Amino acid sequence: MRRTPPHAVVIGTGLSGLAAARALRNRGELRITLIDLKKRVGASVSTHRAGPLEIQIDRGCVGTLDDPADPLWDALGLEDELVPVPMGDARTWFMFRRAQESVLGAVGMSPDYTLLMQSAVTSVGEFDAAARAHGFPRFCVCLENGTVLESDAVVIAVSAPRAERILRGLSPDAAARLERYRFDTIARVNVVQYTADIDGKLPAALPADHPITYIARIDHPVRVPEGMTWLQFGMRCDPAVLETRWNPDDVAAQVTRMFDLPLGLIQPIVSVWPFDEPLEWQDTGFAARMEALHRALPEGVAVAGSDYIVTNRRPTLTDRIRSGFAAAERVYPPLT
Repeated sequence: MRRTPPHAVVIGTGLSGLAAARALRNRGELRITLIDLKKRVGASVSTHRAGPLEIQIDRGCVGTLDDPADPLWDALGLEDELVPVPMGDARTWFMFRRAQESVLGAVGMSPDYTLLMQSAVTSVGEFDAAARAHGFPRFCVCLENGTVLESDAVVIAVSAPRAERILRGLSPDAAARLERYRFDTIARVNVVQYTADIDGKLPAALPADHPITYIARIDHPVRVPEGMTWLQFGMRCDPAVLETRWNPDDVAAQVTRMFDLPLGLIQPIVSVWPFDEPLEWQDTGFAARMEALHRALPEGVAVAGSDYIVTNRRPTLTDRIRSGFAAAERVYPPLT
């Protein structure tokens, strides 16, 4: 007989993981456990309050290609939150008036969730029919510290390399679809300058082979005081170097020297994620590969996040939220 209430585990508390938890919570009476390697929820969606003025700096990419008219923003109470931000190319980019963390608040947490932070999942396994006949649920989630969680459904909302390791024992076929997944690793360098000190120093466009991939210039009064400008530089870097000689201060100095800028009015804020910008969505066979991945997963297990989104452009925040919703839909039927 099925235990009540059933238990769902969400691995990863980025935007997709939180969206999956929200959708599952709205489905009915469930126990929901969220697990993450980090100390805080949100993954790359993070805001730093810098200096005595507490200027809100998005540590991830400040710009998004989301459509402000997307009805999802109204559903989340974030209508009119997106405002244009120049990013140095022909596309129309937007940023959030109240910083990207407002999206986390809108997607929401619940006091009913069990949170296991700074916890590493090593694998997900499946109990056999004999064990389930004696009351065991479908899955077991194994943590690095030796803890084993029993679960009726699992959403894996982490990067493809981590998901590949977690899935090796449960579904080698699914894990194989995620091998050698390609990313851009981008360091985000944030500095705040007096506007007068940067006028005329920044190029209107960057050459294709420039080490800086974009420059976002934020002058909006809801984010920075009048007379100041927040600059976010995207700098492509080698993930292998991060393990050996990564120095954020050196990177910030290097970027400001490129454009003959002072270091700024606050200590430069540099953030980097090795699995930052997924590239696989650009491949012709990616849609078929993701369809095969979903077929290879056992009923009751789903993946969510930007690494698994089939799209014709850089995945957006709404894409990531809907990916979490879709994962919840995939795992919910076995819970009923």
